[in-house]
Amino acid sequence: MKYLTSRQIRTRLSIAVALLWCATLAGFAGGWWWPMDLLSSFHPHYAAAFLAGALLMLATRRWLLVAAALGGFVLNASVLAGPFSAAQASHRELAANARPLRVVTLNVWFRNHDYDRVARYLEATQADVVILQEVDAAQALEIGARLDEYPYRFVEAARVRHGAAILSRHPLGATQAVRLTPEGVTVARARLEVRGQPVTVIGAHLHWPVGPRDSRLRNDELAALGRLAADVEGPLVIAGDLNITPFSPWFAKFLGESGLADCSGGAALPGSWPAWFGPAAIRIDHCLMSTHFAPLATRRGARVGSDHAPLVNDLALAVRLARH
Repeated sequence: MKYLTSRQIRTRLSIAVALLWCATLAGFAGGWWWPMDLLSSFHPHYAAAFLAGALLMLATRRWLLVAAALGGFVLNASVLAGPFSAAQASHRELAANARPLRVVTLNVWFRNHDYDRVARYLEATQADVVILQEVDAAQALEIGARLDEYPYRFVEAARVRHGAAILSRHPLGATQAVRLTPEGVTVARARLEVRGQPVTVIGAHLHWPVGPRDSRLRNDELAALGRLAADVEGPLVIAGDLNITPFSPWFAKFLGESGLADCSGGAALPGSWPAWFGPAAIRIDHCLMSTHFAPLATRRGARVGSDHAPLVNDLALAVRLARH
């Protein structure tokens, strides 16, 4: 067996650090070109790789390389909290006097027909509201028929791959299918009563941003969704597969324009896709809330046969703000 020499190891580590720095810096330019936006999705992975590289380089005693790796780790680690810092300030003190709300979002996957498994899991979550994506009307009804505790339903399935459904324990008022852009997807919007308090819920599945056209469609849809959110009066929750990670500059822009905050309250994790590769999964499924809510907890759910993991989001509807 041929072993690498110390020099060869240092060379490979140096190349790896250089490539990580290139990917990191390119990710910050995600607003300029769609491939760079994709690179912005992996800041947690870059941070872990930089840290591992720094530890390996300690043995080489090449302190400049160690410093370069540690610098990359610090930069990427600092990004993890960046998109959330402004949005999460001063929410938690509102949770004491509030109504609880549990929202589950799941991209079922058009190839997943194990409706019994999906329904068993959703029933076990005891969610107030379930937002499903990538379902048509028949699939949503198949799942809903197994969920007696969710008798109130609204399905928007104009495009099966981008369909959305809202299943609720609470009565639904007005429902609406809203086309975000002329070429883009349609979202499901419903008004429901949560223990006497009206709440607007929107379920969405945006385009996958691979290629210039679909990337443009996703960004246009995201901007339209932000405008839609800004026009909603009262408590609002948007959940679904937005096909964007929290580290994209487009996501930061969306939060700023919509006035929404992440239901995780600032946690960059958990990742949701791909479900079978948990440690390296990225967060492209989201729950977003208006300032009427305080974030309590977000966790990744069990695998249910989809390529996405469900996200379980616990919120508190703050009474004093909800009355405004």
